[in-house]
Amino acid sequence: MSNFPKRFYLYLKERFPPFLYFIFILLFFFSIYLSTEPAKFSCFTILGFLTVFLVFLHLRLMDEIKDFEEDKLYFPDRPVQRGLISLKEIKVVLLITIFAEILLNMFLSLKIFISFLFVLFYSFLMFFEFFLKKILRKNILYYSLPHLLIIPLLAFYIFQYNPDFALAPHSLLLLIFVYSSGLCLEISRKLTLPSSHLPPFYSYTHAIGFKNAFLILIFSHLVSIFLILYFLILRGKNFSIPLGYLIFSLFSILYSFFLFQKTSPDFTKKITFSYNIYVFITYLFVLIASL
Repeated sequence: MSNFPKRFYLYLKERFPPFLYFIFILLFFFSIYLSTEPAKFSCFTILGFLTVFLVFLHLRLMDEIKDFEEDKLYFPDRPVQRGLISLKEIKVVLLITIFAEILLNMFLSLKIFISFLFVLFYSFLMFFEFFLKKILRKNILYYSLPHLLIIPLLAFYIFQYNPDFALAPHSLLLLIFVYSSGLCLEISRKLTLPSSHLPPFYSYTHAIGFKNAFLILIFSHLVSIFLILYFLILRGKNFSIPLGYLIFSLFSILYSFFLFQKTSPDFTKKITFSYNIYVFITYLFVLIASL
């Protein structure tokens, strides 16, 4: 099959929309980076952003490889499964992506490079499912919890781009927040209606029950709100920022309960979108407070 660039672009549009990921990762990177004091912008900062973008891409590619057989059974219309792009091509792009990440980091400071190696090593542990595939795949929640640790590892990697970085209370709050907000995103996109026919590994509803999954989602949401409120208060530059975030967060929680009560046919799509918006705007608040 010819014309690989076009086919790969079509693959990205479906599985890793470049523009959307670029915007979100840009916000993720600079909200974390500017929270360090004092944040010093340089050309190396751009290398950090490119690395984080490529890491998210290589995680997507790794998932395509390790989940190929299951996706072939339950999602035959996905790009790799329907033959738009081959598994061999995915593996080649993955190797090139990882090589580019190493190249971007090997000439930076030692602490940045070591932090990157931790991220890379952990991504390979995820790829091999921590050598506990049979145990972890018994329950999607057990599977997700260790995988999501890659996000605070990436945040810690971003911290290293400030040569004067020292772990402070507000930094710890952000590290916990990126994990809890990641859990919100993960659960919301796989919180299906009880009537769905997906197997337990692809649905929190069928793994632990619709109500239980929703309660864990709300708990993670509340933890995220508390952490960011505390972070915004610690920054202490303008009281209107934490107040504005509190009002926004209350509306987001109420909207989640509204969706839970209605449970319309497009429930999963709506709650996934609402949590994408919640996390995006929360990072905006972090960024504004850090400027």
